[in-house]
Amino acid sequence: MHTLAIGFFKFRSDIAGIFFSSGSLRYRLERDYGEVLDFHPGSTKKGGIVVCKKETPLSKLVDFSYVKSAYDSSSEESSTSGSEVGLNMTMSSSANEKAEFHHTALLLKNSIARAEKPSIYPPSSTSLNTLKACDSIPPELYNFICLVTGLTEDTDHEQVKPDQDSSTKAVSICQDIMSLATGNPSVKSMALGLTVRHATGSKYLINLLNGLGHTPTYDAVLRAETMIAYQQRKNTTTGHLPADFQIATFTCFVFDNIDFQEETLSGSGTSHYVNGIMFQLAADGSVVSVSARSSELPVPKDKKTFTPQKEDIEPYILYRKKGPVMESNPAEHTQSDGFRFSKLQDFHYALVKQLDESDEFLPGWTAYNIKHNQPLPKSVLHYLPIIEAPATELATISHVMKSVIDNLDRLKCDAAVLVFDQAIYSKAQQIRWTDTVLCDRLVLRLGEFHTLCSFLTTVSSRFRNSGLEDILIESGIVAAGSMNSVLRCTSYNKCIRAYKLMYEALRRLQIADFLDNASLDDREAFKDGSAADVNSIAVAEASKRLDDYVAKRCGESELYRY
Repeated sequence: MHTLAIGFFKFRSDIAGIFFSSGSLRYRLERDYGEVLDFHPGSTKKGGIVVCKKETPLSKLVDFSYVKSAYDSSSEESSTSGSEVGLNMTMSSSANEKAEFHHTALLLKNSIARAEKPSIYPPSSTSLNTLKACDSIPPELYNFICLVTGLTEDTDHEQVKPDQDSSTKAVSICQDIMSLATGNPSVKSMALGLTVRHATGSKYLINLLNGLGHTPTYDAVLRAETMIAYQQRKNTTTGHLPADFQIATFTCFVFDNIDFQEETLSGSGTSHYVNGIMFQLAADGSVVSVSARSSELPVPKDKKTFTPQKEDIEPYILYRKKGPVMESNPAEHTQSDGFRFSKLQDFHYALVKQLDESDEFLPGWTAYNIKHNQPLPKSVLHYLPIIEAPATELATISHVMKSVIDNLDRLKCDAAVLVFDQAIYSKAQQIRWTDTVLCDRLVLRLGEFHTLCSFLTTVSSRFRNSGLEDILIESGIVAAGSMNSVLRCTSYNKCIRAYKLMYEALRRLQIADFLDNASLDDREAFKDGSAADVNSIAVAEASKRLDDYVAKRCGESELYRY
């Protein structure tokens, strides 16, 4: 640039006697020829600017000061000794390497400047993911990192697609480089900051990671969280359906209390909220109705605190308790296909453990079911607005049920399942039984965890003094001091383990008794069942033979039936 400026000054001074500075020259060149010229900083200690045509190949972008010095040194070979010739060649090679390093960096810098900047505001699952990060990384930078770190020798990636742990790390490094070069937070840094904030809540840890360049500042993370809250409120108050939810499709609602035990002088004034979600099974094809995002409620970008909207909760008084309406002719209970398959799985598990004669280690009940169960279908989920009121008050529960009815009207559904825990469930049923609309449109149930706890507590109360407690203690499954918590299901994991082992022991004794009194055909059927898959006809046939035998023995002996 300096050489070009001198020549230009001389040319202009010869014509008009006017001199220009190098800054003015660059301004004029950019103004008149900015579409065809590129400006790069020089690599010499004095600085300078290299001017070239746009899209000039890297091989032509050479710092001529290095090349000239190398050429001058090598041209004196005839008048120097052999050692001096080798030194000159080394200096020439070093100069060329420096030039290549410098202009490789310029090429990467230009590719970073031209790269698409990821839109991560407001943060969401669609903006903070690996695919979004890959779309913003230039392939040249990704190829360079993979080549430098030895992850791959193939540098022809036209698009960044991480498919291994090593390539994911390369994407992470690329994001750090781009964040340092542009000064903008990357997808990785924002996602990491939000995750650390939710996992620890530590301001010191986030600022420590920010000092190392991995996350935004703590204040920036708070602003991002506030934007998420405002965006969520904006989507829920516009009256549109949530994204990816379908009309007239079965929907389930789940509500639970959120209590924050803040330290106050008197113990009062602590936070008690109700949080809810609704979900549907994900559609296989195209979504019928997608939420429309309204722009009436702006999402602020500079706030660190969220101001929730106050909701008016109508007072509710339960004047007279009312029980459920019983049907005059209740439908006959029928076992579902899922129940029958689960029962067949349990039988097959006990049968294999009973008849296995190998020394191989067989999996436990949980591992066996995980191996044979089908993967659960995906669901779409939507968080409902938080209700600022204690969850156990009748007015709050009534407000929750009315809000579910409003959502059903938006979804054009006739009915839905509403899930509560034990504390809310009993009061919600009292409210539901007094309202015909709620009875027709809402099905209340406990969550799986509370349902299982209630069932196991009932079993414990009924069979505690029948020898169940003695068996569990003497076998070493449960310690004597832990027996009360196990039978009351307050120690959930110990309780589940005790009943799984108890079921397997009783079932295997039942199978052993059947084999002792079985015919040759029955024994062969059981052997075929233990060697077959759980879905085979042989297992179903063996299970039927055992059920028939058990029914026969129960009719013969009251003790066996017990």
